[in-house]
Amino acid sequence: MSEQRISRKELHQPDRIQKWLYTASNFIFKNQKWFIAGSIALVVIIIGILSGMRYYQTEQIKQANLLYEAQKAVNEAIDGKEEQQQSALKAIESFLADFPDEMNTAIAWTYLGKLYVSQKKWGQAEESYKKAAEHPKAIIGMINAAKLSLAVVYENQQQWDAANKILQSIEGENWRDVRWKNLAHIALMQGDKNTAKSNLEQLIKETPQSVFKREAESILLTLN
Repeated sequence: MSEQRISRKELHQPDRIQKWLYTASNFIFKNQKWFIAGSIALVVIIIGILSGMRYYQTEQIKQANLLYEAQKAVNEAIDGKEEQQQSALKAIESFLADFPDEMNTAIAWTYLGKLYVSQKKWGQAEESYKKAAEHPKAIIGMINAAKLSLAVVYENQQQWDAANKILQSIEGENWRDVRWKNLAHIALMQGDKNTAKSNLEQLIKETPQSVFKREAESILLTLN
């Protein structure tokens, strides 16, 4: 069996490793103040991040609780006493002042619109629903819900063109049946049976799984 030879490079490899470890240890020892400062800074950053996350979670919980209280106040104020309505108005306005740029802000605007509708204050209701629909952080569901409420405000004032226009602006694949149903309703309120029929037929044809299909079919029977 032949004897394996170890090269000079391999022979001196352990010495090189020891030399590197010594150099690194010496560097850390000479610059230990910087290493300690860096470690402390890293710990401070980590603590700051964790504190920020906890603060955000606390704020989100606070926001949700305040929004719930505002919603509850509005629901209790509907057809309630003047004192209840003022209390609800104060709760919503307080929320809007504290959280003007959050996703839930759009929801709060719809609550305010609902309160004004109950008081038949159509101008204020229209403004509230518009702010909900136009809020930069509102998602598609919030926007479309606000537009539907706007259509109701316009209907109560017999502003048919405005109601049609806002309903036509409702977007989203899952909102088509809702749009056609309400367009048909507005058409019927104007006595326009042909337009109502057209919208109902579209609803049945394009969204056969819609929960409004049976209702649309029943209305169509009365129009034929």
